[in-house]
Amino acid sequence: MVFNINKDSKIPLFMQISEQLRHLILSGRYEPGTKLPSSRELSELLQVNRNTISNALEVLRSEGLVEI
Repeated sequence: MVFNINKDSKIPLFMQISEQLRHLILSGRYEPGTKLPSSRELSELLQVNRNTISNALEVLRSEGLVEI
């Protein structure tokens, strides 16, 4: 899984991450019922804190794309 996040961007990290996860979900990379990597795994992969990951997942939850 490759993410392109820019820590210097004016776009908050959680929004960048949620956008990329949204793309993976909508493109079929993650089919309905498939588990996403854990917040801990994503946090380590992207080198961001778990609160950032939680915020990104909450955006997707509010859109009905994931269940938390």
